[in-house]
Amino acid sequence: MNASVSIFFIKRGEEHWRYNSFDGTYLPPNKKPMEFDTDLNNPVYYNGAFYCLDLNGTLGVFKQENDNISWEVLAIVTPHNCEFIYKSYLVECEGKLLCVLLGHLGKWVRVFRLNCTQTVWVEVKDLGRHMLCVSNTSSISAVAPVSEMENKIYFPRLHKDGILFYSLDTGMYHCVGNTSHSAKDYRDTKAKLHCSWIEPNWSETSDQFLDWLSI
Repeated sequence: MNASVSIFFIKRGEEHWRYNSFDGTYLPPNKKPMEFDTDLNNPVYYNGAFYCLDLNGTLGVFKQENDNISWEVLAIVTPHNCEFIYKSYLVECEGKLLCVLLGHLGKWVRVFRLNCTQTVWVEVKDLGRHMLCVSNTSSISAVAPVSEMENKIYFPRLHKDGILFYSLDTGMYHCVGNTSHSAKDYRDTKAKLHCSWIEPNWSETSDQFLDWLSI
């Protein structure tokens, strides 16, 4: 079933949101139409465009240049051994666009980086000093404040009262505050459906910065 893509956007100095809607099969001229079944995950603004993933891990790009607006579905082959994608997230990390793909019940977790030159996904085995925090509404990356948080992906799920995370070092799920918890999937955990990750920037909190209409 094809789905439409609706985009709401606003720029500083404007008083109202603007709206555009595109059919899920739209592509620029001379390109083969592809289905795009929208998923419940956050778009990412990257290199001057909005990127989003569909249910099958297909990548869509929404661009606006002056008054020219375009919607394109990129013909990227689904990464190997990711035939059935249960959940997907997009996040920017150090100037790179990453996707986090999960199998059913999170039985497998894989991270890929978009190679914009060749338009292919390249698997990422190690995040280095970085950590990822993903959810349906927002996904962020950051340099881990302590080494224990490096190379890990944090999810909007709880094991008892501890936040669930996946370690790329161990290939297992663990939770904050419980060093004994270790699992191959996230069964017996609870999803927090209406939550977002927020990374505050205390260096830009002036009244003028917060007042869009005065800029």
